[in-house]
Amino acid sequence: MPVDVQTILTEALKAIENANVPTELRVVAFGKAVDLVAGRDPHATRPRVLPSGTPLVGEAPLSRLATRLKLDVVVLADVYHDSGTELELVVSPQKLSTAKSKATKEIALLVAAARQSQGEEWSYTDVIRKTAEDYKRYDSPNFASALSEMKSEFNVRGSARKRELKLTRPGWEAAAALVTGLVDSSS
Repeated sequence: MPVDVQTILTEALKAIENANVPTELRVVAFGKAVDLVAGRDPHATRPRVLPSGTPLVGEAPLSRLATRLKLDVVVLADVYHDSGTELELVVSPQKLSTAKSKATKEIALLVAAARQSQGEEWSYTDVIRKTAEDYKRYDSPNFASALSEMKSEFNVRGSARKRELKLTRPGWEAAAALVTGLVDSSS
């Protein structure tokens, strides 16, 4: 027998209050609680454009990235694969720039966005280097200088091989635009 909307909302609100959910997570938790009380699968991926830029605790990795980039999960699935332990970059190498310096910058944005959307505050350049190698876009003599040109997209700390990058607001926006461009180029 279907439960009426008022009952669903009341029970969801009680669940949130009883769980002592922090204020900043209440909106997201309420939505999930409504799904649970109504009997819907809270883990089902629904294509959507997400208004918030805040990663959601407990959501699937691709959904967290979609939230942070404000993109649809379906769009991201053309660029990333959720391996169960991490988001892997699976975009076709032909879609990345053929110029190694530009491709390095693209890979840096894509890798950092994936890792930082999952809670990693800073991303080591070694991870970006490895991905650039995998994509045959690694240019050893120019790798560091390509990344250092991205001053508006990244905050940087550390030195040499221990360098770490953290996306800035313009960096997140650039990553979202890059993903959109990569997916649109396949249409």
